[in-house]
Parts: sequence; C-alpha cells; structure tokens
Amino acid sequence: MKHLVYTDKYWKRKSRKQSSFKTRASFHLSFMGTLLAVCLANYVILFWLSGQVVNFPVYLVLPAYMLSAFLGGKLLLSSKQPWISFVGTILVGAPLGLVGYSLAGGSLDLFLMQVLFTTAITTLVLGLMQVITSGIKLPDWGVMALSIASAIFFNVLFTNDLINSPVMNWLCVLFVHLRLGYVWGKTRQTTLTVDNGIDGVGVLILESLNPFYFARALKALSKD
Repeated sequence: MKHLVYTDKYWKRKSRKQSSFKTRASFHLSFMGTLLAVCLANYVILFWLSGQVVNFPVYLVLPAYMLSAFLGGKLLLSSKQPWISFVGTILVGAPLGLVGYSLAGGSLDLFLMQVLFTTAITTLVLGLMQVITSGIKLPDWGVMALSIASAIFFNVLFTNDLINSPVMNWLCVLFVHLRLGYVWGKTRQTTLTVDNGIDGVGVLILESLNPFYFARALKALSKD
C-alpha cells in the first residue's frame, strides 16, 4: 500500500518556525480560493449538463479522469510555482462533476450542484475561521466538527434540500465535509506558503478518492 501514498511528500513539508500572520493568512486564503475555483468549475459543468440529454460513456470518462488526475497530481506535487500547482489542482478537481454525472447516468446533477454549493459556503466559513484562528492550536476534530456543522447549517438556511433526502445523500455530504475539515486541519502542520495552500486542495481531492487514505486518516485521528 505504501507505493500508493505518493501524496505523503506534501505532509513532509514541515514548518520549523513560527509564521507571521500575513503568511498564515496567505496560505489559508490560497487554499480557500483554489477550492472555490474547483467548486465553481464543477458547478458550471453541471449547470451546462443539467436538463440536457447527453450521454458520456463511463468506460471513457473514468480512464480519462484517471489520466487527468494522475497528471494533475504529478504537477501539483512536483512544482513550487503556484500557477503550475493551480493548473494541476484544476486537472484533478474540475472533471469531478462530469465523472459523478456519468456514473449516475445524468440523474444526480441537481444533488451534485447542491453539494458543491454547500461546500463552497462551508469553504468560505472555514477559510475565514482558519485565518482568524491561525495562531491558535485547534484539534483536528474541532475543525472537522466546524466543517460538518457549517455544512448542515447553511444547507438548511439556503436550500433545505437535505431534510427529506435519502440517507446516502446525507452520507455523501458528511463524507465530503469530514475530509475537508480533516485535511484543512492537518494543513496547519505544513510549511505555510501559497504554493502549499494550493497543493492542499489537490491533496484533499486525491486522498478522498483513495479509500486507503480515508482508513489511514481515521486511524491517525484516533491517536490524536
């Protein structure tokens, strides 16, 4: 399994000194801005597909996405230039809406758009909270709890769609925001640069797609 964990190099970028408020703010704002860009790209794709009779064969979409994610992952993890890392992260994250649409046979476009909207709002809340509390040591579970609470609160406030949704819809939203809270909490351990902030979004997506990472994250969290 070790050969699958190629995003480990991201977590090894440790900071050995206390960063200034400006540095911490730039890091968290770059993470937030990149994640919002990924959400926007997916939302635009799903909005375009919504209501159209478009058939994308899964056997073509999945290999194409795997290639895109592989190339994007290599770009963002090997580069120290923010713009290259941003391109890599877009290659990893932007096609996810199309993949979900294809796997669901075009029937979950509205639900996926709802998840993207909720994630974008939660990202704004977490981003501002991370900037404000960047000098305070918060436990990972605290960031995860804030992420889930924000997701539920803003979903009820703006859409109220989850109230009567199937259990699987709830599980999907909880999984997305558990991962978001967990990774964003862990990013405090990395060297706080704009490039690493952008990379963090790509790492969040790559690790969320690999069940080995989720199992390892739960194990690590139980030891915190």
